[in-house]
Amino acid sequence: MSDPCAGVQERMIDALLAHADAAAPDRVHAETCADCREHRDALLALRSGLDAAPEPELSAALAERTRRRAADALLRETVPHRAPLAEGFGRELLRLLSPALLLLPLVVAWNAAVLFYFGELLAGLVPAALLSVAGAAYALAASGSVALVFGSMPFVAQREALRRIQEVTP
Repeated sequence: MSDPCAGVQERMIDALLAHADAAAPDRVHAETCADCREHRDALLALRSGLDAAPEPELSAALAERTRRRAADALLRETVPHRAPLAEGFGRELLRLLSPALLLLPLVVAWNAAVLFYFGELLAGLVPAALLSVAGAAYALAASGSVALVFGSMPFVAQREALRRIQEVTP
């Protein structure tokens, strides 16, 4: 096959992909060249086969899932400053906060007891200034850890809600 034939056949393929007819010079060349005529006939048979094939039907579940994902993607693109909360976020947050809020008085009582009783125990052994600094450091660390736990719960709830959605939606 010569270089002009390769170009003609490539343009015929491009025309098929563009749903257009081949250019007039290429059609004239195909009439005079056996290789290009065979290529043209194969492409015409392919085109008629593709045109005769029925369009595939889209299942309703797949269409709905695609619409939902597209809507979520469009929402993320149109509102970049605030990501939407996942479906079920409130339920997950409540599930995480309930036991934590029930145990919070126990945590506070424990830390108060630690501060009080260890302060009393060490009162004669450690200077009062050092004991005050140690007590403040302990109180700061304890309140910081409680704040970290409660502050991370919305993030954990969002991640869990997204994970549950992804388990349901492949």
